[in-house]
Amino acid sequence: MEDKLLHAVLSSIDSHREEMLNLWRKLVEIEGDITNKAGTDQIARTISDLLANWEVPSSIISMERAGNSLAAEWGVRHPEPPVLLMGHMDTVFPKGTLAEIPFRIEDSKAYGPGVLDMKGGLVIALYALRALMDAGYDRRPIRIAFSGDEEGGHQYTCERSRELFETGAKGCRAAFNFETGLLSGDVIVERKSAVRFRCTVKGVGSHAGLAPEKGRSAIREMAHKVLAFEALNDYAAGTSVNVGVISGGSVPNAVPAECVSMLDVRASSQAEAARVQEEIHRIADTCYTRDTVCVLETINPRPPMERTEGVLELHSHVAQAARILRLETPQPVAAGSWSDSTFVVASGVPAICGFGVRGEWNHSKQEYALVDSLFERCKLAAVTILTL
Repeated sequence: MEDKLLHAVLSSIDSHREEMLNLWRKLVEIEGDITNKAGTDQIARTISDLLANWEVPSSIISMERAGNSLAAEWGVRHPEPPVLLMGHMDTVFPKGTLAEIPFRIEDSKAYGPGVLDMKGGLVIALYALRALMDAGYDRRPIRIAFSGDEEGGHQYTCERSRELFETGAKGCRAAFNFETGLLSGDVIVERKSAVRFRCTVKGVGSHAGLAPEKGRSAIREMAHKVLAFEALNDYAAGTSVNVGVISGGSVPNAVPAECVSMLDVRASSQAEAARVQEEIHRIADTCYTRDTVCVLETINPRPPMERTEGVLELHSHVAQAARILRLETPQPVAAGSWSDSTFVVASGVPAICGFGVRGEWNHSKQEYALVDSLFERCKLAAVTILTL
């Protein structure tokens, strides 16, 4: 790596510190959750306008029921395979939260709805790009893919959101997801798969006093299935099956004709995910109570982010960049939650996740981020790209 190029990248980030803080505040002060499409769309327009000012082509991808997505690419004629910078623009906080917890900086910590998850990460990604542009970097195109409804699990845009990231990652050397950074400074190289199931049992309704023998209890059948579903838990193997919601029946004196449960299923590998899902289908197809019928629906399946050789090799570049910057080396760790990095790694492109600002308590009103990590992580991202 040329010292001149390195110096130019770091100088750019240092010279834009005030701009980065201002953009961070601006994005936090635009509220956008799954129920507030207009707010998330405004964030997409704000980022698109910023990129236009930098003469970086971008496009806003319109979504009917969810926040819009954004895609961009700079340096399309650069000779080597691209790098993808990815993230999401929405938060979990409903409109009105900002009035209760406005953006503020106290004791080197920034507060506000989405300040950690993940408005700070968006700023890091954008100004890492800006630093490479300012330095005259000309090796790889830099792509951006930001979704508008990640916190809702892409429930309205599942296939289109997956396509956003898989298309953005196609042919890439690497991807970096600027999701919530861990307080420890470590980065995420492994995430579990995530899939939800809706299990509906149809029984036979009847009066519980006059003709109970004519009824076929959907709740009784579901009780057998719930015990069988949860028996699939294998925490040592990283497998979890949680029946988190259950509803059925109407009144105590009626044999329930219907019962519905919702399952959350996670696994650490593609093979284990396939095995557990096969078992769930087997249980759903097993009739424990005669004359009952079960329908199982799969909702938003997401593959695991596996700790592949390519992911670990990419982590070695992060470690190299940390040494160059004289930072403590971020360790490669696993997380039980999912992110859009799973789509990228499953498509064959190595990715590092959790590259955003460091902090804790995301998804709560106590959420905060360390201000200095905004600049530290921006430098780490840009220098990591230089090492590729």
